[in-house]
Amino acid sequence: MAIYAKNAVREEKRKGPENKSNYEDMIDRRDTLQEVARILNMQYQAVSRMITVKQEVNKELNMNLS
Repeated sequence: MAIYAKNAVREEKRKGPENKSNYEDMIDRRDTLQEVARILNMQYQAVSRMITVKQEVNKELNMNLS
């Protein structure tokens, strides 16, 4: 979707000044998609870290029981 938005921004820019509002709207949509992707990536990394920590804690607990 981000690639589509990037291309749409480029197309709107080529249309010239008469489509300035459409161009600005596409820039906003593109930026929104990029921000959502960044937020999702941060959430993924946080969940991944939590899972890794939980796995390490479980490994330590199992080592102590042996």
